Amino acid sequence: MAQIEKGFDGTVDELQAGERLSDETFRQNIVAAAKPSTFVLEERKTYFKKKWCREHLSLFAILIVILLAASVLLPIVFDEPALRGIGPLVALFEYVYQHNRMMVYVERHLYERNDDTL
Repeated sequence: MAQIEKGFDGTVDELQAGERLSDETFRQNIVAAAKPSTFVLEERKTYFKKKWCREHLSLFAILIVILLAASVLLPIVFDEPALRGIGPLVALFEYVYQHNRMMVYVERHLYERNDDTL
């Protein structure tokens, strides 16, 4: 591409337009070309995040119940007040783990090609 531009003393956009483009027109062309693809990518990202959350909603409900029960029962059963802090700590680790799982799912599906869109 760069060799073509050097040989014709212009950019590919100028060759397609058949005239010299001002810097402002060139910038507008780049922004116009980038916006739809970025918007579509963000839409797809949001879609797959929501889809993953819907698919794992029951898992979240079960984990919340287990963590709440453990936070309340562990200090009582073992008569150890220091165990009260283990529930929030486990919840934090679980959140990080589930968030990473979601992002792996999103990344895996974000860039796959769909034959319907080709």
